[in-house]
Amino acid sequence: MVRQYRFEGLRKFTKSQISLQRNICRYISSEPFKATFLDDLGKVLSEALKIPCSISRPEICAVAASDLENILPKLSCLVQLGVGPNAGTLIAQIDGDTAAICVDRLLGGDGTRSRFHRALTDIEEGVISFLILKTLHTLHKGFQSGRELAITLDGFGATLADIQKDLPTSGDVQTANFRINIGESMGYIRLLLPPALVGTSFCVTEDAQTTPQEWALMRRRLSSLGDKTVTARVEAARIQLSQSDLNQLEAGDIIILDNHELTKDNENFGGVVRMQIGEGLGGLIRGQLVNKEDHTRLRILDIVPQKPA
Repeated sequence: MVRQYRFEGLRKFTKSQISLQRNICRYISSEPFKATFLDDLGKVLSEALKIPCSISRPEICAVAASDLENILPKLSCLVQLGVGPNAGTLIAQIDGDTAAICVDRLLGGDGTRSRFHRALTDIEEGVISFLILKTLHTLHKGFQSGRELAITLDGFGATLADIQKDLPTSGDVQTANFRINIGESMGYIRLLLPPALVGTSFCVTEDAQTTPQEWALMRRRLSSLGDKTVTARVEAARIQLSQSDLNQLEAGDIIILDNHELTKDNENFGGVVRMQIGEGLGGLIRGQLVNKEDHTRLRILDIVPQKPA
């Protein structure tokens, strides 16, 4: 006897919610979707705040852009998070009680401070930035390549007017709502997701070429470094010598290098060399030696990512 099975109690999703979750899963790593991720994040917060913390699974829902002024408090802790490589800003709204407890405990208090009824001061923003950056670090740990979602802390706001330019003027805004428990206190964090994250902008394939948006993001990141001196080492070739070989070396001896790509033109050397910046943990640069005027320059041919061990 075959009995027809009836599915009951299944969760229901809107088309927008399915689109959001599908596109996020295609673009970023699986780290935030692991069963233990929120528990691990809770442990990070517990260690920083020195009190047990836990975070619930998010509830995703759509809110009309015109209704945001009705759901957001007149004054709140609004965190502006840059979303790369595409232009976009993710807004995290932290309720006043949670923000006050976090700042108080990070400054050595017992977390009984009452909620903020004003904008955060520069010092308070700096204090809560510590916790936000630890959260972003935990989120980024599972990322495997540079094409995945990069989230940066860009600034703070206090009112809807401070973030209006980052929100759509019509249609729906997708929100992810988390309940957070800090000791015996319960609060919430609401994420307002940029439209680019919900659409198809992040649906890339493994063999996709670097996009103009990614190049633009990398150039902005480089320009933000300002004037900073870094140490780089240029290598033409490598050779392995045993201890006995080293013991026999004397001044004037010639070591023959076979595995190089150098060329000689009149009195100048050319060809391909490798450059390692700092410890070279991020990767290596292959470049062409170019002799111009009285200087030898390096034209970058390729950037070879260094896979973590």
